[in-house]
Amino acid sequence: MKKTTSLLILCVALFVIGTGLVGFLAVTFTQDIGYTFAQLGLFWFVLGILFVWQIQKQDKASLLQAGIFRRKQLAVPLVMVMFGVLVFVWGFSHKNNQEPQLHNIDYIE
Repeated sequence: MKKTTSLLILCVALFVIGTGLVGFLAVTFTQDIGYTFAQLGLFWFVLGILFVWQIQKQDKASLLQAGIFRRKQLAVPLVMVMFGVLVFVWGFSHKNNQEPQLHNIDYIE
């Protein structure tokens, strides 16, 4: 039980730090809010899947004995997975149809 609690704390910490980092990099390089949200959604989805896998990989006997608690353990990562899919789909539906403009350079023709 203590191992799962520390895993959930790690999950939340990676969620917060990773969201800031992925969001910053996506906005910097794409300059498109739709692509930024799509990349954030993909990050949350992958992170959630990794934590579901880690919880499932833990001691199977203690998870089977704790039936109801097992569902509570998986709640945070599964919500992260569902939210990631939702944000990913929303981001791609709201993307601009423009090429990303990384630099504002005047070209000599």
